[in-house]
Amino acid sequence: MRPLVILSAMMLASCSEWPAYSVSPLRYDGIYTVKSSSETCYLRFYRDGTVVDACSTDPPAVMLSLNRNWRDVSRGHFQLNGRHINFSTINPAGIVDYSGTAARDRLFLHYHSRINNREGTRTFAFTEVPAKH
Repeated sequence: MRPLVILSAMMLASCSEWPAYSVSPLRYDGIYTVKSSSETCYLRFYRDGTVVDACSTDPPAVMLSLNRNWRDVSRGHFQLNGRHINFSTINPAGIVDYSGTAARDRLFLHYHSRINNREGTRTFAFTEVPAKH
């Protein structure tokens, strides 16, 4: 059993010396989610660099089918350099920028909405879901 080490999201996101990963620190076989008091936000990544983003009050069972073919999702392309990830998602209302750290089953992301000028830090947790497309 490995010892459990708890780091704050900010410490984890700012760490620049990570061991080499034999597999991607980002998962493509499901959805990353984070829940706030008013909604749940979802991110899905694809190996071709596409990312889709949606926030909803719909039941999680509905949103777990999120895929790039949905009409009403924000879309973008991500860049992954080691564990560091950057991307912006775009929809008709505007753009949201993200940057942070991928840790396989967690994403530690800073976001800035150019739509309403909100920003903050969120920790997304991974849920495995078979890809639809």
